[in-house]
Amino acid sequence: MPTTSDFGVRGQAPSHPELLDYLSLRFIESGWDVRQLHRWIVLSRTYHLTSRVDAPEDIDRVSKGGQLDPGNRWLWRSVKRPMDAETLRDSILSVSGLLDRGVPKEHPFPSVDTWAFTIHNPFHAVYESAHRSVYLMQQRNRKHPYLGLFDGADPNLSVDQRQATTTPTQTLYLMNSPLVHQASESLSKRCLGTTSDVTARLQLVYETTLGRPPSPEEQTECLEFLEAYAQREPSDGELKAWGALCRVLMTSNSFLYID
Repeated sequence: MPTTSDFGVRGQAPSHPELLDYLSLRFIESGWDVRQLHRWIVLSRTYHLTSRVDAPEDIDRVSKGGQLDPGNRWLWRSVKRPMDAETLRDSILSVSGLLDRGVPKEHPFPSVDTWAFTIHNPFHAVYESAHRSVYLMQQRNRKHPYLGLFDGADPNLSVDQRQATTTPTQTLYLMNSPLVHQASESLSKRCLGTTSDVTARLQLVYETTLGRPPSPEEQTECLEFLEAYAQREPSDGELKAWGALCRVLMTSNSFLYID
């Protein structure tokens, strides 16, 4: 439904009203079971569609589909999209092993006797956390710097749909952020401690970050990269080389985008 903030008479009609009626009826019959509703959706064929075009028959299918339904109204393919800010941060923490799955504690606000806040000098703080992004502190007077950079929702507004952007500052953050560097170092240490076989390490890194093994071409390029990088570093060359490779994979389009 294009008008996600207006379900009334002034909004556009849904593209699949029969599907909405069907899901609504099953939702009621299930006893309003939200988990069951989610299960129906994620197990559907439409949810499993991809935007990738790999086989020759895919090229013909995309060509015909683009002519008949260029706007994808009938959901014949998936649309490649970037992960939202929270999902991206959680994914980096998760694949690196840095994600804290425990119950987060309260934020360490300053003591009351130190308060000197006014309407022109409101309280503002950024607290580092290894928990999921849903637990990051949100302040209406100022966006969290990370969430603001990656199109997080404006805390002053009711946001029905986010606008995804691609900016140079996002790329610079991924290149230089302490979070990404710590995550890549953590993952590289885990791989180095798992096995001494370079090929097995490479497969582990790819499966952990991208969910698939490397292709023969990627494997050759990665091995050449690791050798060249390790020779350039005077100390801890192997660890730094694997950390750099992990950083490359964590900031690649294959990691950042959902196909």
